[in-house]
Amino acid sequence: MAKTMKKTITLMLTMMVLALAVAIPAFAATNKTYTFYYNGAPSTHASAFINGPAVVDNDGFTTTFTLLNTSNVIKGVKYNGATVPVTYSSGNAVFTIEVFNFNAPVSITLDLQYPGGHSAPMTVQAVF
Repeated sequence: MAKTMKKTITLMLTMMVLALAVAIPAFAATNKTYTFYYNGAPSTHASAFINGPAVVDNDGFTTTFTLLNTSNVIKGVKYNGATVPVTYSSGNAVFTIEVFNFNAPVSITLDLQYPGGHSAPMTVQAVF
């Protein structure tokens, strides 16, 4: 009986480890690389603000962007005409939006303010 019980426990533990190994990737966020386009063309200037890939939550559309903001020029973000909350931390501007189609450009407006008080919105398209 002890031998049968030992086999049963070993089999159960093996199945639990296998179930965890299969389940963990389902809950992992997905990283998506992207480039900023400006006026329909890739923009190395705008893309220089990108600080890592966009992170897509496990729901498949909640997407977090991290942009370099060491010069403190990014003062706000708008998406679909609405102001998006931005967190400023460690020289980055971090914001989250819902992206439902990663095959189409995602239009984002950055409210920029440069030294000397000059400010202007800059609409870019994130292309994945």
